[in-house]
Amino acid sequence: RSGDVSPGVDEPPVMPEDPYAYVVAAFQALPPPDYAPGPKEPEQAPPSPIYIPYVSEPVYPEYIPPEDKVFPAEQQPLPAATSPTAKLP
Repeated sequence: RSGDVSPGVDEPPVMPEDPYAYVVAAFQALPPPDYAPGPKEPEQAPPSPIYIPYVSEPVYPEYIPPEDKVFPAEQQPLPAATSPTAKLP
């Protein structure tokens, strides 16, 4: 029979316009009748990265004491008492 042609068998396969439309439609749930859409979120740009420059040496070396002038916490002298009650006999 010359008029009997099966698409996809005797001819190249026939693709529907959107082959997944029926799958998407099957999983779409209808919203409830009292549904009211909320306000849309405003578009926000992603936060900019913070640039932290590399500092190879101290910025103010004149304020950093030399290593031989730095004492461990146990050896540091205590500050003088400045409260007025410290002077009472």
